[in-house]
Parts: sequence; C-alpha cells; structure tokens
Amino acid sequence: MNENQPPFAMNSASLETAKEQRKKERRIEARRLTPNELQEKLDSLGAGITRESLEELCRAHPSARELCFTLAREPAPDEEKLDWIWACIAALWETWFPHIPSTEAIDETMQSGYARMMANDSTGACHEWICCWKSIQSLIQKFPIHSIEEFDTRFVCTQMLFNWVQDFEMELGNAALADRSFNRVRKEFCEEILTLLDPSDENTRGNMTRAIAECLFNMGDQKAAFSLYKSRLEENPRWGWGWVGWADLYSFSEKTIAGFRQAEQILLQALSVPGVSEVAVIRERLGDVREEMAHHSAPATAETAEPARGSKRKVGRNEPCPCGSGLKYKRCHGK
Repeated sequence: MNENQPPFAMNSASLETAKEQRKKERRIEARRLTPNELQEKLDSLGAGITRESLEELCRAHPSARELCFTLAREPAPDEEKLDWIWACIAALWETWFPHIPSTEAIDETMQSGYARMMANDSTGACHEWICCWKSIQSLIQKFPIHSIEEFDTRFVCTQMLFNWVQDFEMELGNAALADRSFNRVRKEFCEEILTLLDPSDENTRGNMTRAIAECLFNMGDQKAAFSLYKSRLEENPRWGWGWVGWADLYSFSEKTIAGFRQAEQILLQALSVPGVSEVAVIRERLGDVREEMAHHSAPATAETAEPARGSKRKVGRNEPCPCGSGLKYKRCHGK
C-alpha cells in the first residue's frame, strides 16, 4: 500500500460498487413497504408526494433517478437521502403506474432477459425483451430521442442500448429456430434499429441488414432477400460480410448442388472486388461451399451414407451446433 494512501482508501471501482450495492439494498427495503409507508418515508425526507402529483411527474420524467433530484428540493442533497427518495419513488412508480415506462423498469426487464439468455432460454429472453423494446420505443417517441447514441447519453441503464440491440437481434434469431414467428419480429426490430443507427456505423448496419435478409428468406420471400443483398452490395461492394451472408442463403440454407454453385459464384465475385473486406472469411466460406458441394455430389455408398467413426464433416453455419446448445452453429461454436 502507498504510505501516503489512507488506510481505508478505496479505488474508484470499489467505490462505485459500494454505491451500487447501497442502492440495491435501498431498493429492496423500499419494495417491502406499503404505498402509505413509502409516502410517510418521503414525508420524513422532505419529499412529500401525493399519488396525483407523482403521476404527473412520472409522465414528465423518464426515471425515478431523475425525478428524485426534483423532489429533494435541495441544491446538494445527501447521497443517502437521495438513495432513499429514489428507492421510494421507484417503488411507488412500479406499484401505481406500471403502464408508464421508466428506465428502472426497462433496466430490470433487460437484466431479466439476460438471465434467461444465460440459461439458454432464447424464447423466454425474447418475450422479456419484446416488452422491454416497447417501453424503449415509448421513451424514444416521448422525449424524443433520434439515435441509439442519444439514448445512451440521455438515459442511464446497466447495459448500453447499443450493445443490447445487437444481443436482442441474435436471440431473436435463436428463438426463430424453435418458433418461426420470431422471424417477423426480428425483421421489424432490425428495420427499426436501422433508423436509429449512426450512418457511419457500417458494422452494426451490416449486421442488421444480414438479419433482415435471413428473416425474409426464412419467411419464404427468397426474392426479397436476394434483392436486399444485391442492392446493398451495389452501394458498397467492399462489404465482405454481405457477400458471405448472400452466399450462405444459397448454400447452407438450400443445400442443393445448384445452391452451392450459386454460392460459389457469389464468393468468387466477392474476391474479385478490389479492397473487399473479410477476405480470409470469404476464402474460408468458399472452401466450405466446395467441400459441401463435393460431399453432396459424391455417389451414395456405404461409406458416404454413413460417415466413418471419427469423421469430421464441417457443420453448416445455419445448422444446429453439435455441442447440443440448440443454437445455430454460427451463433455458438462457429463464431
């Protein structure tokens, strides 16, 4: 320990953890109180409120965190006092006005979805996050917010919206394996996200576009899926993942000789583009396509019909992962 450092000094990370822990404790304590007890607690803190006045404030503010500064009625209120006001307001908000979105409710639903995701419950996570997204949309329209970056700057949540929207897109893809109706939800979600993305964020924009094309294909509109890739690649022919995604629709989804040949031509065309990105990925996928084409072209014999023990045929990117997770290979061990 530095001799000039106080014996009980805490670094900023530990201090932040301590603050967050204290807030969680206050939140738990406040939830144990009845609405009358919560109002009495607020009165004792000099932040008295009626149900009618609180509803008006909840409609005008995005969070109990922001609202508590208004109710503290002091230039520099004590942190402990602020924590209690916040916890009481948050508890009353969720009890009296659950229909009015708040960032606290959004945050909790988001984290609940992550818990389900970690338990490999993609469908459960997506049901949680569909509700979460509706609340986020309500805040975006209400204040209003024009971009994901603006949302993350304006509102404080455990997870940044920029990261969450990408996790939600992937979980919708996983959920669609068991329930095809999630394809439409995923498509509409990605289309909405595209309107909120920074134009310079080509990576996320590309991921959302690929997801839309995959949904269109899975919904039976192959023409629209192929057309989407074609138009985007005409705009940006160096988009390597776009070429790969387009080829994947023909190869790993159709699994026909004609599909593999079409995929091969797309990937060869990609490699002919000067400065195309993800060259190594394109070449690897070309090798996969040719290997699959050879496998499907081989005459059916005892050896080819039943692979020898220990053989390692490559798993298609859109096939279930061999690990048994239930996810697509590309979203599990094929990343």
